[in-house]
Amino acid sequence: MARRGGLSDRDDLESSLQELRELMAAAVPQAFAPPAIEWKPIATVIVARLRDMLRSISLLMAAGHESDALLVLRTIYEHVVMFCWIAANPDERTSRVDQSLRAWAPRGFRGG
Repeated sequence: MARRGGLSDRDDLESSLQELRELMAAAVPQAFAPPAIEWKPIATVIVARLRDMLRSISLLMAAGHESDALLVLRTIYEHVVMFCWIAANPDERTSRVDQSLRAWAPRGFRGG
């Protein structure tokens, strides 16, 4: 990998990923009472998943599995798109997410 300022691109990436994980860790975990589906818990879950996926990318890159890291990056992109879509109109879209989750949840897990 190319070197800039004494650090490799991989070192820069790992440092950036660590910084993102630390920022996200300040907001997660949080507890929410079911069955209400609201924007804040959905946002928190998405951020928590993103934090975990950033960690996965770091581990995969460290192990030399760049192709697998790119697959996780694709999933991160999908989560960010979903996050932005809901954030653009949370009142309407959280209820749509709720309906979708309830339709797909196993019977024993469906709330009110």
